[in-house]
Amino acid sequence: LAAVMVIVLTFLIAVQKSPFEYTLSMVGNWFYTDERLKFLVWGVIVSALIVWLILKIYKRVGFDDKRAKISLVLSGVSLVLSALIPMLNRYPVPKELREFSVGFHEIFGGLFVIFLVASLYLFSKYLSKEKQQISRLIVDLLILIAGGSIIILFVFGFTGIFELFFFVALSIALIIVERIVKKT
Repeated sequence: LAAVMVIVLTFLIAVQKSPFEYTLSMVGNWFYTDERLKFLVWGVIVSALIVWLILKIYKRVGFDDKRAKISLVLSGVSLVLSALIPMLNRYPVPKELREFSVGFHEIFGGLFVIFLVASLYLFSKYLSKEKQQISRLIVDLLILIAGGSIIILFVFGFTGIFELFFFVALSIALIIVERIVKKT
């Protein structure tokens, strides 16, 4: 259910403006209406859902790696900060600071992905000792998500389509992994 909620919420924020023209980040950064608040709410909820779902999967297989958990939490915090930073532009701040905040938004967006992949990599490495098929599946899914996102970025340009792909593919991957883990 959590992964499905991530998909639904991502679609809801993406269709506020055309995902063929604007990224989720652009909606959060460029528009001075309710989109900024919706972007922040989306970031907080989606972050919490992703972190909770992955921690649930970790617990189910007895994975208790402190580094992986810290990376996962830092991933969630990075996504929230990425969504929060555009809210700075609501207040009267110098133009230079607004432009600087967009850079921080992009940095935290990148850190979200890096910390998430690091956590999932450590989980996959742990599983490779006992459950090699699940470990290989996780690596394959990460490659598919990253590669698919990059290909879509090149095909459609810097639009919301690649972000939609990333969050939908990540959610589907988590659903698959969760179901497989439940069976073992």
